Amino acid sequence: MLNFLKKMSEEIEQKCPICKNNAEVSNEDINKINCNFCGKFKVCDYAEFNKNFGDEKYKNDIWKIQGILRKRELEKLETILFVQNDSYEKDPEAFKDLKIELDEKTKKNGGILINDLLREYENKIPQNPMQKLEIFLVNLEKIANGDLNKIFRLNIEKDFPLCFGKSKGDLSFILKAGFELELFRGLNGEKETLTTNEFRLSLKAWERIEQLKQRNENSQRVFIATWFDDKHNENIKEIEKAILKTQFKPICLKFKDFPETILEKAFGEIRRSRFVVIDLTGMRSSVFVEFGFARGFEIPTILIWEKSDWKIFKDKEKEFYTKQFQIFLYKKETLRKELTAKIEGIIGRGKYFKSND
Repeated sequence: MLNFLKKMSEEIEQKCPICKNNAEVSNEDINKINCNFCGKFKVCDYAEFNKNFGDEKYKNDIWKIQGILRKRELEKLETILFVQNDSYEKDPEAFKDLKIELDEKTKKNGGILINDLLREYENKIPQNPMQKLEIFLVNLEKIANGDLNKIFRLNIEKDFPLCFGKSKGDLSFILKAGFELELFRGLNGEKETLTTNEFRLSLKAWERIEQLKQRNENSQRVFIATWFDDKHNENIKEIEKAILKTQFKPICLKFKDFPETILEKAFGEIRRSRFVVIDLTGMRSSVFVEFGFARGFEIPTILIWEKSDWKIFKDKEKEFYTKQFQIFLYKKETLRKELTAKIEGIIGRGKYFKSND
């Protein structure tokens, strides 16, 4: 038995369960992993977690998970604890007791399912080269920690998650683009250098970082995209109260007068918002337009839907458009409490007080 446990210990200490590269893994009830590629994280069941990443299931998501974990580490956020169970994810209702058991085991450590983490960050994952360059700059600013003359010496083989790259080739591309755009400079001040993994940030880069940090981050406004039918008024009031409880200012256009068309006004308010609450109840086309507009400007969105209404509209067409997004199904009587918790978990708390007006 001792030999068996020793063998397990040796095996568990060798590999990161996500990328399969060498990593430090603690052999405890909850395994702590420190990987040069993926950063630091914890898993509830190493064997099962390792098995899930051994097949094709998460092959296209590994780069996203790596980017999220490295970014969270730089932001000094709590280390992620992954709980993973294929049965639960395939049929949440049938295995809800198992989810409760997992929650109980990990509630002190903030456990989360992989798919829930991906949904939580879906609006923050860069998809094109410019977005990857921008998030790379923000990550570099965190590494610099106030040192404006910081010399960055990156490992091309391991640091590509800093730009949400899929491989070292993506990081090489981003670094070369940074030199071409005069965001990076060589150690002797040159605009071009053969060793693109050693550089400093230029004044232009610091200016760009400041612009990125100010992008709606200081806004205390939250736009509510919702159905304007009178029978939905009570729901709107509960949404507004949840937003106020998290110290943000709710913005709903119902009952308000303005010179623009309603969509022009909505688009302007969305662009000024810290995030947008999208209530899909009633399946209004205008709400879907506002949702698409917010996503186009990378403004975080929280999707909600009254459960009784969702059952009415449940069909293949609806599922085609919505199944890829995480939607919170609510009951009117618990909407305020549950939406408050959702906002605090995804966005955090604001600084707005009603008396500010």
